[in-house]
Amino acid sequence: MLDNETFQRISEFVYERSGIVLGPNKAALVRKRVSERMRELDTTGVREYFDYVLDEPTGREAIILLDSICTNVTSFFRERPHFDALKKHFLQHVELGQTRFRYWSAACSSGEEACSMAITLLEAAEEHRITRLDLKILGTDLSTKILARAQTASYTAENVSAIPDYLRAKYFTQVSTGTWQAGDRIRELTTFRRMNLAGERFPVRGPFDAILCRNVMIYFSDEVRQQLVSRFERLLGPGGLLMVGHTEGAGPYVKQLVYAQPSVYQKPGRRTSQCAMRPQPMEVE
Repeated sequence: MLDNETFQRISEFVYERSGIVLGPNKAALVRKRVSERMRELDTTGVREYFDYVLDEPTGREAIILLDSICTNVTSFFRERPHFDALKKHFLQHVELGQTRFRYWSAACSSGEEACSMAITLLEAAEEHRITRLDLKILGTDLSTKILARAQTASYTAENVSAIPDYLRAKYFTQVSTGTWQAGDRIRELTTFRRMNLAGERFPVRGPFDAILCRNVMIYFSDEVRQQLVSRFERLLGPGGLLMVGHTEGAGPYVKQLVYAQPSVYQKPGRRTSQCAMRPQPMEVE
């Protein structure tokens, strides 16, 4: 049983720790998500479990609770126009002489988005015979559980079914019945770290050529959305792209970016040389 007072306490806790807003209609979801963990701990009530979360000294149980609340829905090449835009933007900057590229998959879930970015860019480089290239993709997520899956780069046959057969054969290996492993070419480009997009600390340094933060801002308050977009604007390099989910426009929160196409915004300016970028490490501190 989840009483209103306990649900309100959990909602406030989740918002403070993650920026995710849990409306009154999410009470059943919360009860369902925490029930499995309660059984593992042999806890009889949600109030008792949440008191344990608050009292547990290492903070580990708080992370487990947040992991259970987070929604992780993703797929390879989801919202395909974004990857077409990514390829076009990449090739345009290659023509300008740029060889160093940095990308960020914020709220990366189990890594399908970052893998799709890697495949898109590798295919574009191969198609146009681009060999001199320094390319890295950072994936971050709040959930430690889902990040563990991203780091293994292991996917089910259902997961990879969205990838065209020739690309699946090129970039993945079937390691067992129903299980596919991303190959070295993808894994060498991608790095995954835990990060709270709504946290006070924002331990990422740019500049980034593109940031994908898709289908996550819908869970945030207006205040957190504004803060997040402002941070993205600061971290994007001149000409860099911000891509959000097709159902979540960033228009009301954008100050430095201009509309490029549906759910894609661009930072004005153009990089004229590699030196002008003054690159910094992109990894989470």
